Amino acid sequence: MTDPATDNIPDWKKLEHLVVMIQKQLSPDAIVQHNVMLDGFESETKRQIDVLVEQNIGQYTMRIVIDCKDYSKPVDVKGVEEFQGLLQDVRAHKGALVCPSGFTKAALKRAKKLQVDLYRPVSTEKHKWQTKITAPILCDFRSCYMSFGISSIAPKPLKLSPDFYNLTVSDKAGNDLGSALQTAQAK
Repeated sequence: MTDPATDNIPDWKKLEHLVVMIQKQLSPDAIVQHNVMLDGFESETKRQIDVLVEQNIGQYTMRIVIDCKDYSKPVDVKGVEEFQGLLQDVRAHKGALVCPSGFTKAALKRAKKLQVDLYRPVSTEKHKWQTKITAPILCDFRSCYMSFGISSIAPKPLKLSPDFYNLTVSDKAGNDLGSALQTAQAK
C-alpha cells in the first residue's frame, strides 16, 4: 500500500513524517513543526530540530524537541549525550530520540539518568523498518475464556475504542465476520 502523502519523501525523512503525524494525533492542541531552526543560546548558532512540539500551559510555553535517527545500528551513549547537549542549547523542557534500530544498553541507562525519552516506532507502511504488530487479548466471559489477536495495517497508531467488542471485524480476505465479541464466541 502506498501513501500519496509520503510517496515523494525520501526514506530517511519518512521517519520524521511518521513522528509528526503521531505527535499531532497525541497533542491536537499543540503546535507541531517539522525541520525547524532554533537559536542555540550557548552555541550562538542556529540548530536544526527534526520535530518541535510547543504548547501553551497557562502563561508558559512548553518546548519538546524530538530527534529522529534512521540509523542501521542502535543509537549509542554518545548519541544520547549529543542530543542532551542540543536540548540544553535550545532550552527545551523535554526531549525524545526516535530510532527504528533501537538503543544500546549504555544509551538506555544514560537516557534514563538524563530524563531523555527513547522510542522505537512501529509502523505498517512499506519501508525498511516495517513491523507487523499483533495484540493478544484475553476476555473473561463468565467461566469461559477467549483469546484472539488484532492486526492493524493502517499507517497510524492503533487505537482501540471503548466499545471495541462491538466493532466489526473481517478476515484476511476482507469478509465481514461480525463484531469482535461475536467472532470470538463463534470460534
